[in-house]
Amino acid sequence: MRGVARLLLLLAAPALGACGGGGDGRPNVILFLIDTLRADHLSCYGHAANTTPNLDAFAREGILFENCWAQAPQTAPSHATLFTSTEPAAHGIWNDVPSPSGEVLHPALADGAVTLAEVLRDAGWRTAAIADGGWLIPERGLDQGFEHFESRTRGVVDRVQRGLEWLEDNADRGRPFFLFLHTYEVHTPYLPPPGYEDRFAADYRGPMREVLARARAYAASPEIANPLTDVQKKIVNPALAEADEADTAFVAALYDAELSLVDEQFALLIGWLRVHDLLDRTILIVTSDHGEEFAEHGEFGHKQVYEECLRVPLLIRLPGGPRGLRRRDPARLLDLAPSLLAELGLEPPAAMAGRDLAWRGGDLGLDADGFVAETNHPRRQAAWRSGGRKVVLRLGPDRGGQVFDLAADPDEKRPMDEPDWIGRARTALEAYHELATDRREKFGLQPRLQGLEDLDPEQRAELAQLGYVDQ
Repeated sequence: MRGVARLLLLLAAPALGACGGGGDGRPNVILFLIDTLRADHLSCYGHAANTTPNLDAFAREGILFENCWAQAPQTAPSHATLFTSTEPAAHGIWNDVPSPSGEVLHPALADGAVTLAEVLRDAGWRTAAIADGGWLIPERGLDQGFEHFESRTRGVVDRVQRGLEWLEDNADRGRPFFLFLHTYEVHTPYLPPPGYEDRFAADYRGPMREVLARARAYAASPEIANPLTDVQKKIVNPALAEADEADTAFVAALYDAELSLVDEQFALLIGWLRVHDLLDRTILIVTSDHGEEFAEHGEFGHKQVYEECLRVPLLIRLPGGPRGLRRRDPARLLDLAPSLLAELGLEPPAAMAGRDLAWRGGDLGLDADGFVAETNHPRRQAAWRSGGRKVVLRLGPDRGGQVFDLAADPDEKRPMDEPDWIGRARTALEAYHELATDRREKFGLQPRLQGLEDLDPEQRAELAQLGYVDQ
């Protein structure tokens, strides 16, 4: 059931008399993660189109971090970082890990890694995850700490409805809850409900409209094995190779149209919490794992470490917390778990590398010095920030780099001729990897791989080069 009809049903439902935070007054927690959402496509982050009126209203009721960075532009490593507050180079949970022999590996989170859900569960919170499939699966270890975990690629309408059903069955005064609610809705392929695209691109009459029609038809066929990849690879990507500026703008408008749908579904969640007297007893966080690129740097998707892939929204509403606060000090997804635990009065696990951003205060006077983000596939890249500069490094055989002044060139279009900064970035990245390796060894974060008992010595040596097994 969609939109206004379901909201009216929710408003007509009797309030849950026993709803609220825990009996001891501890708040509930909802972490709503909109996968693949770049910050600058929300209206409250400056997008020209009115994509997110409900999220904008939510931001006015809480805290908006203007500068939040993901540590990787892919789902699995970014979620592992979000859940454990450890760096991708420490936890090792990349989407894909190509081995020297050509085999693609899919590591799982170490049993010894301590997740946010585990900390909250052990402290008495009821924990649940309603996720949208893809890499959010137990096989990657991302279910650790969740008493209820379900992950199916169904889209935001279904996932929000399932989240509300779980809340209806589980919200009570006796025990606070932590609900992780995840949607892939703005991930490729961009297939908004018919008509939504005309909210943002009514005048476009180019070839991508026919591509959209074919993509919708194929997505509805029984041939689909993976709804996140098959349509994109078989229908959309060949057309993108020929896309001009107007076509690319239409593709971005489809993304905005899907975001508009997410925004409507978010309004249902907020409405349910208000009706059941839960909103002011719940810490509600909205963020993303990474952004998306629309050929700003020659690519579509999220394969690189430019700002369109790393800068994500971070909106937080705290019971009794500040309203309409916009903070400019930099944040990372790495900082979310320790900041939440500090807000709840809980001690973060020793392995957590993030900072407590003291959400209820103003800017902490911090800068982005030493921030690192990485991607390992299909090409290796890293980004390092310091002193207003950002360096993008290529880590494969072509070991070049680019230097940007983000204040003067936020779109990263004018690389600067400053080779000394590239050298400084490589030195800093080496130190970062050493610290991450030390953290992995000290806290038992070695990721799990299937079938290690069947490895021959040569295969084990290859994996040791990648840091996944001991030599």
